[in-house]
Amino acid sequence: MGFQIVVLSAVTYYTLIPLGECATGESSSVIVHAAERWEELRLDKRKKFARQMLIKHDLMVTQDNGIMEQNSSLLPYI
Repeated sequence: MGFQIVVLSAVTYYTLIPLGECATGESSSVIVHAAERWEELRLDKRKKFARQMLIKHDLMVTQDNGIMEQNSSLLPYI
């Protein structure tokens, strides 16, 4: 039992935590890129860009309407 705890702790520390940090960094860079690119695009090209982001990265990009919906979920990016 003690050996299993040590092994699971090592696996978590050396593989799962770095993998999670890397995935989070990649997701945030895609979101930042999308926001910067969105502002640069003309209005007629934004719809195509939003579709590409949805297909390639499963990321919904929309126009800011100034009103934020009340979200009851504590999970990010949903």
